[in-house]
Amino acid sequence: MEWKSCQKGWTMKVNVLVTYFSKTGNTKDLAEAIAKGVQDTGAEAVVLPVDQVSKEDMLRCHAL
Repeated sequence: MEWKSCQKGWTMKVNVLVTYFSKTGNTKDLAEAIAKGVQDTGAEAVVLPVDQVSKEDMLRCHAL
């Protein structure tokens, strides 16, 4: 998925942050499946456990 600027004619990849908390690994598996679905649309996806998400990660993403 790309955003296209009508004024400038440039495109930008959409970055999605998929964050999760998982004790047993099931929620991590679901987060990874969500990220794959995001990537299938052409967007970029980053999967991180919630305790590893930085302020910079939050500022870089277009969607959570």
